[in-house]
Amino acid sequence: MKRFVLAALTVAGCSAALAAQIPVEYPSGARDQRDPRLVAFYQTRCAEFAAANGTAAKDRDGYVGWCAGRMAQVMPVGTVEPSGSE
Repeated sequence: MKRFVLAALTVAGCSAALAAQIPVEYPSGARDQRDPRLVAFYQTRCAEFAAANGTAAKDRDGYVGWCAGRMAQVMPVGTVEPSGSE
């Protein structure tokens, strides 16, 4: 439990720094938080955060679920335009 709380604080405290370091590419055409592609994107990104933070395998599913539930606040739809050719 203590690791989970520390992991939660890490994400909350470092979310802006992490978002600045990791290129964010939302699924093309995502306009709604319920878009299954966006949900998968959030889960994948949170799994990457868990791996980068060394979250133990037994705690990873809980962390990813917690993180993905909050990603809409950290990286809401529409705040970063999808990259594309110009």
